[in-house]
Amino acid sequence: MYPEHESDEARHPSEHVPSEEKSFLASDKSTLPKRRRSALDAIGPLQLVTLVTSSISLFGSVIFLSALWKTSISVSSGQGAPELWQTLVDRKWIVRAVTISSVVIRISVAVQVGLVTPMIASLLLERAGTRVGGLPMLSVMRSVTSSPHQLIGNSLHQLRRKTSLPFLCLALVALLTSTVLQFASTILLSDFGDQSLQGRAISTNVTFGLNRLNMRSSLILDLNNTDDRAGAIDPYSGVNYWKSSPSTYPRFAEWHQPAGAEEGVADTGLTYRAFLPFSSSDTRRSLRNFTGVATVLDFRTVCVRPNLTIQGAWLVNDDLLALDGFAEWEIEYSMLSHWPKPVPRTNLTSGFITKTFFNCTVPLDSSRIRSMGFWRITLCRTSDATYLKAPQGGLKSLPFLTNSYILINSTGSEEQWIDAGDFTDWKASSNGSWTSLSAERLDSNPSSFSATMCFINPSPSNYDVNIWATTDGIEPSLTWDPTTRQFNTDAVRRLYDSLDPQSTREQRGILTLDNHANWTAQLADPKLNVSTLDFVWAATLRGFETNNADYPTDGGGALLTPWSDRVAQGIHRAHIALFQHVIRSTHNPALALQTLFTVVTQSAYYDFLPQFDVEAPGLYTVSAVANIPYQGTGLTIVVAILAIHALVVGATTTLFLVGTNVSMLGNAWQAVAQVVRLVDRDILEDASLMRDKNVLGILKSSGRAGKVVKVS
Repeated sequence: MYPEHESDEARHPSEHVPSEEKSFLASDKSTLPKRRRSALDAIGPLQLVTLVTSSISLFGSVIFLSALWKTSISVSSGQGAPELWQTLVDRKWIVRAVTISSVVIRISVAVQVGLVTPMIASLLLERAGTRVGGLPMLSVMRSVTSSPHQLIGNSLHQLRRKTSLPFLCLALVALLTSTVLQFASTILLSDFGDQSLQGRAISTNVTFGLNRLNMRSSLILDLNNTDDRAGAIDPYSGVNYWKSSPSTYPRFAEWHQPAGAEEGVADTGLTYRAFLPFSSSDTRRSLRNFTGVATVLDFRTVCVRPNLTIQGAWLVNDDLLALDGFAEWEIEYSMLSHWPKPVPRTNLTSGFITKTFFNCTVPLDSSRIRSMGFWRITLCRTSDATYLKAPQGGLKSLPFLTNSYILINSTGSEEQWIDAGDFTDWKASSNGSWTSLSAERLDSNPSSFSATMCFINPSPSNYDVNIWATTDGIEPSLTWDPTTRQFNTDAVRRLYDSLDPQSTREQRGILTLDNHANWTAQLADPKLNVSTLDFVWAATLRGFETNNADYPTDGGGALLTPWSDRVAQGIHRAHIALFQHVIRSTHNPALALQTLFTVVTQSAYYDFLPQFDVEAPGLYTVSAVANIPYQGTGLTIVVAILAIHALVVGATTTLFLVGTNVSMLGNAWQAVAQVVRLVDRDILEDASLMRDKNVLGILKSSGRAGKVVKVS
């Protein structure tokens, strides 16, 4: 073993090795045979087991955390959850598992850093050399587990030596990574947040309808029989759903097929909507999956451009007009058929028309009430000479239940209509599904009205359904804006797809209804051998005025202006606000009516849902809030630091095995024996009762502090 001196080794070679007289050891040479050091000797059996075990622990922790994060983020996005992960969530063990993994990481890293430090000390002693003053500490470090900060603190004076710098950098990186990983738990938990997840499936019987045998109706029971009437339910009386509104608008499931474009037609396309058979708003909002029986209706609404013939009109007061006449339309529309048959054209060589009579009360401009941009619009029932066609395999269709309406929008005040004169002089025009008549013979008279014929047949039936969603939904309500003095309907319109046609179901807050190739095969009543009353649509019609109780017009209708609630045909202001905002923003009468009829029908359904007495097995899941990882930032940081740590451990171990020859970790006698010959005897004798700084003082005063020695 040959020591080196930085400054004067060439001039004083005798100072490199103490003389025999000064040496602390006897001069006798050892007679023990020398043997070559093996890799196992270098690292040591216990240290090797510790290194392998801690590496496996770190690798296992990373795999576990990565799987936990991947599953959590996947489940947060709506994917299914493995059983083990679900068990951890149910028992609230996710945070505990991460905390335990963090402890394993901290302990394993600390153990490995404790092994890396002696290796670096060995490299400094054998490859770079060290001053005599630091020799004892570095040598002792080889035999015990140490912290890098002790090594760095003892070797700061060697930072200028190029041979020492790489080893000290390894020690510094090991120190930094181990320090940061002490906060692994905090870093990992920064990825956590409360997430709404799909919970476990719940299997139970779900009520979905009213048993026809328990209904109190003259069509079903003998009303003279008090036994039949006692305790029975009459769904056709009670609440007028047109004159009342829901406090919140219930979530539903939907399957939609857009309609093809046709001239003069506004068509929503097939729109199957399933009502959720749960009375709890919380359950509906958090519902993720449901397989069972539910009421499904087709809310497809079609409006076509009619030809108008006005027979008569008279003012019933200063802002209401009674109007009657005929509307005709052609049969070439692909989605319409006729009952019983169309009327041949009289003025063309071919083609057929369908004709219906209307009698409506129409609102006019009023000097007493500000318009605020609202349309003067009314909805009137007409004779049902046309029905909507049902697609092959679609929902059960009863053509005679198709309802026909004429929607009339007017402009002009009482005085202007009086000045407009005979309707035969009015000019006809068309725009989309609307036909307009206007009094254009008078230059400044804005009197006009536009009309469109609309058809809807949401015949309710109960079907086996599968509905699902990847996120929780909403059940919005109307809010009042005191500044504009109007309802804010945006959230409700978004729910019914009448705000932004590009909105996804997730953005709307509804569920997806899976379509069946053959819906008839999914009818629940035949499968369950029960007869339910499909009352919902009929119940809503009972609230629709069959005639004008205040004024002599025969056609049933609903006035859809905010100031019309003072007459019998006025409906609830919330319905009016919703309808007005849809039709004013989209100019699509079919979409506005579809929204209105869905709301009214839902009101009837949920009004009677607590009394449903027919049930069927159902399987459903609702969301549950859990504190889980929803992002990977913290995990990425921890894994990156562990990767750096692994590189340091691997590089240091490789350098230790390749770059050292005599160091053997964990061996104290070897550590002492290899360095004792490098120190003068007088220093060793004096140092036995001195502190390190006193010994360093002696070395400095004797000029030996700068001596650099190596172990070899």
